[in-house]
Amino acid sequence: MTKEEHNDSATTPATKYKSTTKVTTSKANVNLDKSMLYVPKGKTLTGSIGVTISDVPNTSDDNDGRPVLDFEGRTSGSAAPYSASNITTDGDGIDPRMGMATANVTDGTGTVLSIPQVDNLVYLRAQKYNFTVTYIDPDGNTIPIASLTSGTNTIPGTLDATNTSSYAFRAASGSAVNIPMPSYTFNGTPTVFDSATGAFWNIDGGNY
Repeated sequence: MTKEEHNDSATTPATKYKSTTKVTTSKANVNLDKSMLYVPKGKTLTGSIGVTISDVPNTSDDNDGRPVLDFEGRTSGSAAPYSASNITTDGDGIDPRMGMATANVTDGTGTVLSIPQVDNLVYLRAQKYNFTVTYIDPDGNTIPIASLTSGTNTIPGTLDATNTSSYAFRAASGSAVNIPMPSYTFNGTPTVFDSATGAFWNIDGGNY
């Protein structure tokens, strides 16, 4: 709140004018895409910044994540001029956390790198869930994956290659998935499923 007073001496008696300006503050929201934030040397981040990213960390480890906040002059063990609480996220299931040496960094596509995290950077991590896509024939029997004629699948996260009856994978909620429905032969008759494309989402804490 700021206040200003002005006197108009051209009138008798002088007229006093008062003006009041009210400033409303709000949280900042930044679409980082594949970039990150950087605090200049000698500065401290005290506010809260809401961020959106284009690359959801998709690894088998929930603690792997992509860096979003660093600072100038950082050295090993130096105190960070911020905390994980300075960052909020717009996506469900994605949380900010200070780096962990036991976890790895993810790149601009959400893929894990063989690079350990740094403890004084802030990373965004994504909780992972197990998903299974299974195809059933009209008799109620599971169709082996090898018996299907599949299209080009886009499956996030880690695909379990040992599961020969389903597409079983572990991925974060909000990850895009595209598994065109395959065709197969049922009792000598070529059969085609309808296609479906979508993304995992969250309802009342449950992921679908």
